[in-house]
Amino acid sequence: MTRKLKLNRIACVVPFCGRTRAGSGFEWICMIHWPMVDRALRRRLARCRRLIKKAYRLGRAGVAEALARSFDQTWETCKAQAIERAAGIS
Repeated sequence: MTRKLKLNRIACVVPFCGRTRAGSGFEWICMIHWPMVDRALRRRLARCRRLIKKAYRLGRAGVAEALARSFDQTWETCKAQAIERAAGIS
């Protein structure tokens, strides 16, 4: 008898969205709501991610931690913007 592994499902951060994905415990925005975030904000988030990886690769943990705080702030802004635009607020 084979058992199916039960994967944890992670819901989109937009309330009442209903879209989920399998994976780790991180927040995410589904592909329906992600385009609602400004392009410049999405690019800033991607740039922060690239710079964090580069800083760790070069052994600069202090710089990476500062960039991680910037990444977290940008992510929160993206999340708020996706939620507001999905609700039709802005």
